Amino acid sequence: MNRFRAFLRHKLWGKVASRGSTRHSVTCQKTVLRSTGLLAILVLATSGVWAQDEQRKVLTRVKPEYPSILRSRMIGGTVRLEVVIEPDGTVKSTAVLGGNSVLADSAEKAVKKWRFEKGPSDTKMVISIKFDPHW
Repeated sequence: MNRFRAFLRHKLWGKVASRGSTRHSVTCQKTVLRSTGLLAILVLATSGVWAQDEQRKVLTRVKPEYPSILRSRMIGGTVRLEVVIEPDGTVKSTAVLGGNSVLADSAEKAVKKWRFEKGPSDTKMVISIKFDPHW
């Protein structure tokens, strides 16, 4: 946090000091630094809370089948899936957010068999599955 303050102080000092007296510029600089610091803390705190609310523990994980043609050609990658989990812990639906389409099909089939801990309502999660041909 000190590096961040030093950076802001350095960047803002020239702009604020050229507008008036030194006393006024120091007051403006402190106000800007405080408000920027509070905003950064608020953003970091709220993003962590939202991420925790959307996470459920995986109870049963099925390993995706690695397509042999892709493994033999040393083609790998990461597939990102958005998963909707029902309150009983079963997977309601999946949507591919990114990755190789052949690997995505395999990842979707496996994730639909996963079981999660129970929750109060439907939950959306983003899951990344890595396919590494060296393993």
